[in-house]
Amino acid sequence: AWGMSRVLVIGLAILVKWWLGPTSLSNDRSVPGPLTLLGSWDTSWYIDIARHGYDHYTGLVGLVFTNLAFFPLLPAVMWLGIRTSTNPFMWGFVVSNLAFFGAVLGLHRLTWDRRGLAFANRATWVFALAPPAIYASLAYTDGILVALAIGAALAATRGRWYLAALAAAL
Repeated sequence: AWGMSRVLVIGLAILVKWWLGPTSLSNDRSVPGPLTLLGSWDTSWYIDIARHGYDHYTGLVGLVFTNLAFFPLLPAVMWLGIRTSTNPFMWGFVVSNLAFFGAVLGLHRLTWDRRGLAFANRATWVFALAPPAIYASLAYTDGILVALAIGAALAATRGRWYLAALAAAL
């Protein structure tokens, strides 16, 4: 389910980019051309945070755009890409998609424990192919967030409270 959804979303994004040509979307220079549609919008904010940190002046919050609204885990991952002289976008893109893989596996295990294998298989396919799952293909926090939430739920159902608290805190 995860693989099929990633092939579908990433493949369509590359195909649409090829078909439509250059876009006017705001992209960071580290986003490869074919992945423009998956590296637009908020991805530029995350990469900027990874490169320069958060804004220090909060006096204009609510009046102008600021990067203070973005969670720090994905910029920290992208910062590792910068520190290792590799592409920060690719770090975020790969980690987000792998985290979504963990979320799909976790959901399957969670539903299998509660409802059986057939239900778990259906739930996994619906989860992986639902329209909001597109956001797990972007260099966004959504794949990581869903993986941590499902991980926290799975740990809690097994009585591993410290692990559940750690996943929820992250």
